[in-house]
Amino acid sequence: MAEMRVKLVSMGCGDETLTTQAREALEEADCLIGADRLLREAPARPNVPRLKAVRGEEILSILRASGAKAPCVLLSGDAGFYSAAAGLVPLLEGEKIPFEVLPGVSSLQGFAARLHKDWQGWN
Repeated sequence: MAEMRVKLVSMGCGDETLTTQAREALEEADCLIGADRLLREAPARPNVPRLKAVRGEEILSILRASGAKAPCVLLSGDAGFYSAAAGLVPLLEGEKIPFEVLPGVSSLQGFAARLHKDWQGWN
């Protein structure tokens, strides 16, 4: 029996900014977990269960009960920028659940691009 491997998928600024790695993970997913907006926007096979949860404890509970082998947890923006991943990663590590973080375009990067401004000097 295959072991579960969770992918924390950064949705970037929406479907149009997903990385290739994130798209591939979503195509292979057997379960999606995240906020309503992200579940609606995520490009995945139509028969894949989409389960609403945003808090680390809720997500962990769903992962334990799901029986999924390739679940994706959907994150807004980028996993390293004020993300729900900060609360979830320690829980996954504590449970020894293998996971991979797939970074994406942060909301700050998207905002700067829409303003046509660099953001390296912003304080």
